[in-house]
Amino acid sequence: MKLFQTILCLLGVFVGGTYAQAINIQSKLAIKSPGNNAVEYTLRNSNQGYLTADEVLPLTIKQVVNETAQGTEISVTITASETTYYNLSQTYVASGTIHNDCEFYMPGFWYHKNLRSPKEAPSFHTSDSWQVREDRLSTPLTGIFDKSTGNYYTVVRKIADRSDCVLQNLSGDVILTGNTSIGSIGFQNVEGSAALVFSFPYIEAPKRYIRKLTLIPAVRTFDKLNKGESRTITWIINKGNAKDFSEFVANTWNYSYDLFCPQPVHTGFTTEYAKSTLSNFFKEAFNDNYDLKFYSGEGIRTDLCEMLPLYQIGFVGRSLLNAFNALEYGESHNRPDLVKDANAVFDSHLTHGFAPEGFFLESGNVATKKFDKVLSIRRQSEGVFATLFYLQYEKNKGRKHPEMEAKIKATLDNLM
Repeated sequence: MKLFQTILCLLGVFVGGTYAQAINIQSKLAIKSPGNNAVEYTLRNSNQGYLTADEVLPLTIKQVVNETAQGTEISVTITASETTYYNLSQTYVASGTIHNDCEFYMPGFWYHKNLRSPKEAPSFHTSDSWQVREDRLSTPLTGIFDKSTGNYYTVVRKIADRSDCVLQNLSGDVILTGNTSIGSIGFQNVEGSAALVFSFPYIEAPKRYIRKLTLIPAVRTFDKLNKGESRTITWIINKGNAKDFSEFVANTWNYSYDLFCPQPVHTGFTTEYAKSTLSNFFKEAFNDNYDLKFYSGEGIRTDLCEMLPLYQIGFVGRSLLNAFNALEYGESHNRPDLVKDANAVFDSHLTHGFAPEGFFLESGNVATKKFDKVLSIRRQSEGVFATLFYLQYEKNKGRKHPEMEAKIKATLDNLM
């Protein structure tokens, strides 16, 4: 039996090694010197495992490809023969795929073709190829799912250290001001085939997504290696099969969890301390300068923390949910000031918080009493959601609010 296992093991090494060396990876190197445009090189594999160009490079790049239990591990070691600013980008073409027939996954950031996102956010509305910083994702992974075959392909980065630095410019070719551990991953349409792309340091293309619904021109960053210094970057490419996109995501989630084995983060702060600190918001943001009482937060600048007359029932404002949280916390922690403020919010909404049609006043300026005419299912439902929590809580305490119940029933009828 042991001999049989040994033969299988050796067979796996030879088969795995053959596949690993044949894996279809295209490599490109960009080198930049301060004040000059970047120069790009197409790299090729030498027999010794080095990535070389037609010209002499100020770097040596050794690539080792091995089969592991997690997939095909690609480890690249870059050594500088002179001080160099570089960016290494690699592309793995998923053989046999048709890009337009595939769907894509970046955990917490991208699902299918992201068509539910508006054109101002990363989606197929803007481009069918995207590359983003790894730290935008809950796992530094990108996956391709081929709907026609059920085959899927993922690339994940193995990160040893954790560091980053300030970016001097938001777009363009940028030399980094210090050390970073952040690379980028994504997917690309390569002559009609789907491909995984991965780079170090990071590239964000064809656009950068810097804040809500804001895309700006792409960025490509350059890491510094001093003469004699080396850096090793490791990615793992994995392949599998799933019956549908949902199963592909589930398999990838389990794969990521097993690979990284996330552990709870332990700090010196207790839950009680955190809640006590956060409860300061209920006091400092309470705005009782108008008929409609609420917690100021919409449009606030963190450097000023001004008390603004801008109001929202849900989303950023979430005035009623804040009131419910303040009420519950205040009563459980002997904070009558918070309880008083929270009740004032609900009482003022009963009198001044509804439009004649029965919907919540949703968003606007309480000083000028100009509120949005166009309503949203999200904010209205968040107002109802918070009020139902409040009514149930009050009922459990033996307190009833028949007028508020009637208002909420009318709002629910309107929504239906």
